[in-house]
Amino acid sequence: MDSFSWFTLTIVVAALGGALGHRLNIPAGIMLGAMLGTSAFNVLTSKAVFYPALVIVIQVLAGAMIASRINLAVIRAMKKLVVPTIILVACMFALNLVLGSITHSLGAMDAVTAFFATAPGGSTEMVVMSEALGANLPYVALLQLARLLIIATCMPLALKRGAGQSRECAAASQSSSSPSPAPQRGILNDQSSFVNLLWLLVFSTVGGMALHALGVTAGALIGSMFGGTIYSVLRGGVPFPQRLKMGVQVASGAFIGFRVQQETIAALGSLGVPLLIVFAGVLLSSFGIGFLIHKLTKLDLLTCIIASTPGGQQEMALLSEDLGADTPSVAVMQTARLVSVILFFPTLLKLYFRLVGFGS
Repeated sequence: MDSFSWFTLTIVVAALGGALGHRLNIPAGIMLGAMLGTSAFNVLTSKAVFYPALVIVIQVLAGAMIASRINLAVIRAMKKLVVPTIILVACMFALNLVLGSITHSLGAMDAVTAFFATAPGGSTEMVVMSEALGANLPYVALLQLARLLIIATCMPLALKRGAGQSRECAAASQSSSSPSPAPQRGILNDQSSFVNLLWLLVFSTVGGMALHALGVTAGALIGSMFGGTIYSVLRGGVPFPQRLKMGVQVASGAFIGFRVQQETIAALGSLGVPLLIVFAGVLLSSFGIGFLIHKLTKLDLLTCIIASTPGGQQEMALLSEDLGADTPSVAVMQTARLVSVILFFPTLLKLYFRLVGFGS
């Protein structure tokens, strides 16, 4: 078969793996299933194909997906949560420096891989951004997905034990807290969902291509998020199709999986200690930073812990709602965490590498 036929087969395998992961309700199941399916296919056949140029498309779509959730309510709410958000981002960056340095010093992986693998950002975004700096994508993806699995399986049980004591405080804070960042009417006239999505993608593509052309690290992702945010705010938020989101996750999983080879599998035994470091990082970032924010601000402890948990925005918001925490504040801080990681962590890490002399 020719290259395109193998590429088509690679995508089919990734889609089947993603569908299986989704059906089994595995955390981050679509991306994980697509990655594992493609990895197995490539290890067995060495024929997996993924065109590098498509990474730009993935970055633009990922940026548009993030931007679609941002509206004026989110921006206004962020003003009231400036102090706790600054504390959260600063502490997470400091923790990332510590965990990344420890992981790198163990010799299991290079500096870029170590720092992105332990960064408290979205798994898809971290993988896409780390690729631009030459990281080992399978390692980054595995450790990032391990973080999500730990959060999804352990955090709900741990938080439910302390939820009872915080429900009354959370309920009181919700009545006077920042407005919910739910979609609202923007200043543009109503349009069909399809037309809105097209315009969102146009704004995201223009922004992404502009920063990519300027040579900005992960510029397609950052620029598309900026461009898409402009339109999303004007529209009051833009619904992002679930199927398109799933497609981005499948494509990301395929891109990671096709880089997994037999040599990669043989090296996985060296990730035991890094996995323990990720587990410790989740606990420290969730409970330690949450407790610190609680002490320095007026937010209740449960809300602070959930907001400080480096999991998915949607998953953390649902957990917050279930436990009776201040869901709007959780949603805003989780959004600020992800946006800050995407915007600032690559530049800050590059500066840190130069300062301490790390090489990639």
